[in-house]
Amino acid sequence: MPYDLDPTDDRGVKQADVILLGYPQMWPVEREVRRNDLVKYEKVTNVMGPAMTWGMFSIGWLELDQEGKAEELFHRSYRPYVREPFRVGHTHQTMVDVRAVLSLIFLYTSIYSQITARDVSH
Repeated sequence: MPYDLDPTDDRGVKQADVILLGYPQMWPVEREVRRNDLVKYEKVTNVMGPAMTWGMFSIGWLELDQEGKAEELFHRSYRPYVREPFRVGHTHQTMVDVRAVLSLIFLYTSIYSQITARDVSH
C-alpha cells in the first residue's frame, strides 16, 4: 500500500488508520509490509492522539512476535490517559471530561492481544 505522507510535512497524523488494516480489518498483509507500516506510522502519529491508536499498534507488534515493543505500546495506550486522584480514564491526554471509553479500550486491547484472532503465519 503506497504511503500518502509527504516527507516534508511535519504535522503528522492523528491516528494511523492504516494500522487498522491488519487488525481489526483482517486484510492479508505480508509481515514485512505490516512491520514497515507499524514503524513508519508510529513515527508520524500524534502522541497526543486517541488512546485506542496505541492499543492497535500493540496488537500489530504482537502479530509480529515483538512482545517487548507490543508491551511498550500497550503501556502507552493507557498510562498517559489515567487521571488522579481516582485513576479515571480519558480517551485523550488533554481532555477534562471523564470518559469510560478508556476502560473499554484497555479491555479490548488486553483481550485481543492474548487471543489468536487470525492466522498470521504468512
